[in-house]
Amino acid sequence: MKNVTLKSINISGNRCEYVFEYPDEMSRYIADGSQTLFVELPAQYNLKDVPEALLAVPFVGGMMCVTMLLGYGIKVPELDKTFFESVPHIKNAFHKMFPYAKFCFDVDVEKIVDCCYETQNVPSVFFSGGLDATSALIEHIEENPLMINIYGGDLLLTDTDSHVALDQYFRRLTGQIGNEYAFVKSNCRRFFNERKIEIDYLDNILKPEENHGWWASIAHILSMSSVIAPIEYLTKTAINYIGSGYSSKSKGFDANNINMVNAIKFASCRFSLVDDSLERDDKVTKVIKYCTANKLNVEIKVCWFAKASENCSHCEKCYRTILEILSNHANPNDYGFRMDAQGYKEMHKFAKYNMVNTAFWGASQKAFLADKDYWAKKKEISWILDFDFNNPRRLALYGLYRKVRGFAGRVKRKIIG
Repeated sequence: MKNVTLKSINISGNRCEYVFEYPDEMSRYIADGSQTLFVELPAQYNLKDVPEALLAVPFVGGMMCVTMLLGYGIKVPELDKTFFESVPHIKNAFHKMFPYAKFCFDVDVEKIVDCCYETQNVPSVFFSGGLDATSALIEHIEENPLMINIYGGDLLLTDTDSHVALDQYFRRLTGQIGNEYAFVKSNCRRFFNERKIEIDYLDNILKPEENHGWWASIAHILSMSSVIAPIEYLTKTAINYIGSGYSSKSKGFDANNINMVNAIKFASCRFSLVDDSLERDDKVTKVIKYCTANKLNVEIKVCWFAKASENCSHCEKCYRTILEILSNHANPNDYGFRMDAQGYKEMHKFAKYNMVNTAFWGASQKAFLADKDYWAKKKEISWILDFDFNNPRRLALYGLYRKVRGFAGRVKRKIIG
């Protein structure tokens, strides 16, 4: 069996870099061969106070998200005992997700070290600012959890504008609730070439309906949970909360599920899935009720096309979140969106001429219909009450229109040119 072998961990204050060897064929799945895999904590934390066996957890967890597909083993000089013993459970969680797939979870350790610690009372929570994370934070807000964000997970490491904006939002939010927050910076995601991994492996291994890309279907929970091992050790945290991406009743599914979250452990830290019984609209209702009752100002950051960490307010995910907020008789502009009369016209046009997920949009429509008399008086959104989503004739005509318009444009450019 071919192996990825950790040679050393170089520590400099709050940053550690991993020096390792890997088979030549693996180089095609590394985004930039000149970069170093690293984890960096906020300046006040000193990684020299973390045992090397625990520092190896981010390396093994992050690397496993790729080696499991390539059929490689992982070799490390030492590893935390709890995490090593969790590997078979992680394997079983992936097997439950994809019982038809064969993955490699071979981890060869020279020395297994017990890195357990005496835990403190303050938990932590993964917090991106999104709906799932905001709902999870509110669920455990009385415990004053440390809010941890992975800088390099959702946000590009080079997107400093978005990071600064997110940092400013965290300052505003924690100023209201009294919590602390921390950014853990890592290239655990960007170190790898996601697209090549997906083309060469995921597209051939996973069923299309279960393939949401490497980061969502395979890597994000295992990789990010592993990356926070050093900060959880230094803060002596017993439990980290992770907002559920889907209800246990939902047909939607990815690596953020209860089997995976329960499987991952290291030292004295465990992970707990929050809101597993709630649908997306339930979480919106919960957030709005809490914020209204407690005069808490939050921004629900959901956008796929965010700039400087702000929702664009006109993509599909923004639109359906706006609908979920509206159905609760709340103002989307109070929750991180920018909507006016023109914005609602554009939403209506989007719904007319685009295929949408009726599980989400249909649920919102039912919520509006439950209060039909009220919404019938609201001109900008009353259209949703009797709207026919994904109408095949309308979509076909619009598709034909776009083709004709595109052809006319090409002819015009050819004549002018």
